[in-house]
Amino acid sequence: MKIWIGEEEAFESIKNQQAILFDVRSVMDNKEATLNGFKEIIQDSVPILDYKYLYGTIHSNHTNPVVSGRHPLPDLNQLYAKLIHHTMNSHGETKDIIIIDHQNGFNASRLVFLCKLLNLNSQIIDGGYENITLFNKVPYELDDKETFKIKDLDDKNKNFNQKYIAFFDEIKSIIENKKDNKILIDARAYQRYIGEIEPIDSIKGHIPTAINIPYNTLFINGYIKDKTSLRNIFKNVLTKECIVYCGSGMSATPLFCALLSLDEKVKVYAGSYSEWIEKNNNVEVGDFNE
Repeated sequence: MKIWIGEEEAFESIKNQQAILFDVRSVMDNKEATLNGFKEIIQDSVPILDYKYLYGTIHSNHTNPVVSGRHPLPDLNQLYAKLIHHTMNSHGETKDIIIIDHQNGFNASRLVFLCKLLNLNSQIIDGGYENITLFNKVPYELDDKETFKIKDLDDKNKNFNQKYIAFFDEIKSIIENKKDNKILIDARAYQRYIGEIEPIDSIKGHIPTAINIPYNTLFINGYIKDKTSLRNIFKNVLTKECIVYCGSGMSATPLFCALLSLDEKVKVYAGSYSEWIEKNNNVEVGDFNE
């Protein structure tokens, strides 16, 4: 499955009106910095605010109640309505979704994951915003008060594709029943995985049995590594069903996209480590890879 595409391919698709570009650059958990980052955008692109469309918060009306954790799923109805508003014409024909993010970012892959839940295909411009040369960048005034609705929309918060998402009970079952065909992968930095440090969550360590593949090992100079290199990174998990997680379900998504690009079975544990320790304080420290 093709996830990352080159700038030239994206440019041609957008120029020929076959695709719409969605801009997901942000500073996570910093609304002011995110808004300031959209003072300049690629011409005719559509900003996607992370705190409104990519994740929910405990005290927000942009949250899907099916998972908890530090960054729950967003309101999928709002996200779907925004995407369809910009990609579907009056004849019901839709344009492709192309996403731009900061280089090495995980908001683009988060949106790919959410699009999979909504049965929408999407792709990411490899190299990120910093390496763009073909597109024009223009000043922009952002309106974060926008709302979109679709008449007679079935409830996407209840009716979404569960093929690509894992929940707490499934993770608990994998650990308790030691299912060899399923493997948990922790995408956080190695020091957090082994429990040496924990700058955010209240308990150090990782979910039992998980191995560690930090998400930033997938990139080189801001670009996704080639498939041969990715297969080498994932060599011990290929052909298994992988469930990836991180602290809150954001930085696990580059692993999700990389495994999809290799045509492997993969899910995101959306609640991730922050939900796990809310519901179960059974964690491990040290290196389970060894």
